[in-house]
Amino acid sequence: MPPSRHSCSQQILTRTVQCRISHNMVWHLLPRYPPSLIVKPAVDPTIETDSFRTTYHPNSGLPADRCQRVDRFDEYQPSKPPPTPAEYLSTLSSPPWAPFESKEAFELYELIHKFGLSQSETDDLLRVIHTLVTKRPDFNVKTHRELRKLWETASTSVSSWTTTDVKVTYQDEEFSFPFTHRSLWGWVTDILSDPFLASQCTWDAEILEKFDGNDFVRFFHEPWTGDRFWNVQSKLPPGGKPLAILLYADKTKLSTFGSQKGYPIIAQLLNLPSHIRNSAGLGGSRVVGFIPILKEDESQKKKKAYVNFKRVIWHETFRILLSTIRDKSFTGAYFKLPNAAEDVLHLFPWIMVFSADYEEQCVVALTRGAQSHFPCPICYIPSDKLSDLRVKYKRRTAKGTRAILREAAKHSKTDAERLLQQRGLRHIQNAFWDVNYSSPFRSLSFDRMHNYPSGLGGRHIWPWLKGHILELGADIAARLDSQMDLMPSWSSLQHFDQVISVDFSDAGKFEDVLKQLFFATQNLVSVTENPEIYSLLKVLRSYINLDSYAALNVHTARTINAGRRELVRFSDRLHAYVDEFELTPEGKPAININFPKAHVHSHMFDDIMNKGVLKNYNTMTNEKVHHILKRYYHERTNFRNIDTQLARIDQYNVASMVIRERIDYLEESLQGNHEDEHEDEEELGNFGRVNLGAGQPARSIKAIDSDCKFDSYHPTFPDFARNLSKYLNAEYQNLKIERPGNKAIVVNPRDMITEYRYLKIYFETTVDWRTDMNRLRCSPMFFGSPRYDNVLTHDANNEPIFMQLRFVFTYQVGDQVLPLALVQPYTYNSPSQRDNDLELIRLRSRTTLTFIPVRSIIRGVLLAPTFSNKIIST
Repeated sequence: MPPSRHSCSQQILTRTVQCRISHNMVWHLLPRYPPSLIVKPAVDPTIETDSFRTTYHPNSGLPADRCQRVDRFDEYQPSKPPPTPAEYLSTLSSPPWAPFESKEAFELYELIHKFGLSQSETDDLLRVIHTLVTKRPDFNVKTHRELRKLWETASTSVSSWTTTDVKVTYQDEEFSFPFTHRSLWGWVTDILSDPFLASQCTWDAEILEKFDGNDFVRFFHEPWTGDRFWNVQSKLPPGGKPLAILLYADKTKLSTFGSQKGYPIIAQLLNLPSHIRNSAGLGGSRVVGFIPILKEDESQKKKKAYVNFKRVIWHETFRILLSTIRDKSFTGAYFKLPNAAEDVLHLFPWIMVFSADYEEQCVVALTRGAQSHFPCPICYIPSDKLSDLRVKYKRRTAKGTRAILREAAKHSKTDAERLLQQRGLRHIQNAFWDVNYSSPFRSLSFDRMHNYPSGLGGRHIWPWLKGHILELGADIAARLDSQMDLMPSWSSLQHFDQVISVDFSDAGKFEDVLKQLFFATQNLVSVTENPEIYSLLKVLRSYINLDSYAALNVHTARTINAGRRELVRFSDRLHAYVDEFELTPEGKPAININFPKAHVHSHMFDDIMNKGVLKNYNTMTNEKVHHILKRYYHERTNFRNIDTQLARIDQYNVASMVIRERIDYLEESLQGNHEDEHEDEEELGNFGRVNLGAGQPARSIKAIDSDCKFDSYHPTFPDFARNLSKYLNAEYQNLKIERPGNKAIVVNPRDMITEYRYLKIYFETTVDWRTDMNRLRCSPMFFGSPRYDNVLTHDANNEPIFMQLRFVFTYQVGDQVLPLALVQPYTYNSPSQRDNDLELIRLRSRTTLTFIPVRSIIRGVLLAPTFSNKIIST
């Protein structure tokens, strides 16, 4: 794959352009308040467009003249170099596969563990292996019992699990619940003791900006690029490093019918980059505990005291979990990284993010939920104003909440309850107050999965729209299904042949349905005949825009401002939709739009500025662990003492991953860095940033013409050879390239060409300036249907233009093989009022075809049919 200009290479920066600022100027530019308020200096006129500027926190310990740097685009390296194999192996005091006898022995036992063989299956397999392999001193394990002892020994290299009793008093009776958990600090040291993971951590807050030719525009991605990381580091002593932790908790059904549940607590280290912490590897999500689940008492479960009892159990459980970092969050803890040349780090652990759905957030914040006077766990918005996104309400704070609880304690039980109800609070001490810088009201974050596809979009907007469609009758509902089936296919986008009669529950399906539903519905309604549905389509359009902002992997100050404006527009459109309905006899709107998920996205862009983009705390990443736990429950437990058994399995998993990483480094060191001697040779179908695949046998142009391949589609393109000659001569002349023999190019009908039906287009995205890739098809038959994808390129005036691929091929001119495409261009239609209302770009196919160089394709695009012989751009 060709390298991106924004390369993720693991090489150290070779050149840095320093800003010319004095020592005093640096400290003036870097005050200890949110970096979003920092005054920018005048721009150096020598700085190139697209350069990056990085400003490091003044507590980073860097010299004053190095706390800000500017790098040209092609020199900017956001990734950190990992340790070399030699550096990594130098940290080991025993063979990488220890305590197993050999690499081969470990790999056998690794497979046994991976496939979850039972005790009898393991004994049988080991017996067969010992029968076949004799006189191998490195295969000493003969039984499941011996292998389990070996795994127990291997597991001592990582933090262990323990069980602590959670004791809570309810109705003058003390109850005790077993809490199976790891040491949270032990989990941290597991990560930091790993040479690779330690090398990838970022310890100092950064302000990142990109120069657009006039100004440096700030952008956000990882947690350390947000204001919250900066503000916490500003409160630490000089040299102190924020050790940012994400926690996640949610109950899940382990058994098929839900009789057995699990309640895992999962942790991530936010100092690691997202591609590591969101992976399934050693630095990814790790289960650190299982919250005790109280058996429901039907006679008690709706009583306020019983609900509070469960909340107390939850917070006392977390108080135990957080106990190992509580004191360290105030005083710090010193830690020497493996093979590190720098001084010992002074780390201050804190809970930067608690990732959870709305219901769990109410448990974390100890608020009273959706039916309370103030349902939001983050701010004090009244319950009847939840859909109003134009007004910002006062945020909850730990200090303010403690003051309310102290005030409530001065009153009678009845008066105290009335006071707490007025604020939507419960009279319980929050466990997160024990940890410095870990206010739950700041750690709670917008969760895209539960609040958009599985919330506002999938659980509200889609049911509203579905209800309207059904009211129009079976014919319209059938047309919607038919038009959804006609939506074009696209890589990573699920296709649906019907939606009306299907009940979806998966967030991924909801997300893809909503993206396509808007285009499949737009021609079924009109503003005069169906004003309420037309108004709802405008709401859906705005929702799709917001979800697109939520999905960005990099946000700039400008996209955040645009997103905030879209929030206001969404709110206005939502209220306009409600106004289309007649009032009920009670004088209320026919539908209720004041529900929590209509409001919580008002905090989305604040979260991005404070903690980085939403993928840093999307619950989808950690919910994947639920599926793993369910598999372990069914395949590897005896359905008793579940938490203990799952903890043991996880302990073996971590030990296995540690040893696997060590062996991989050893093998890399033995292989060396031998470059492929054919690395620079151009493979067939590989043309720089364009790769062609699904090649067909070479055929003459005459043979292809005789098939009427193009005549059947486009009678105005009857002579392939003559038109190709005309195009090639014009192209060589325009580009001032000398033609072979300095003669006109004549394409003979007997000349051979090779057709390709698959393209990979690499391009630099404007989202995060990295290389992305589209998989495109140009095939008369792809899984039973023709598929001719659309692309974006430039016309003769360098203006962007959409085209549809019709035929992709290579043709040889002299010694050069040219990758070419026969395409059908589109023209822009003048926008109608509907197009303006629904923010559509309407295109029309031209009647003629043209040739373009395949290398001129910028990227693929997905265009949706209007279902009236036109095209609407997505």
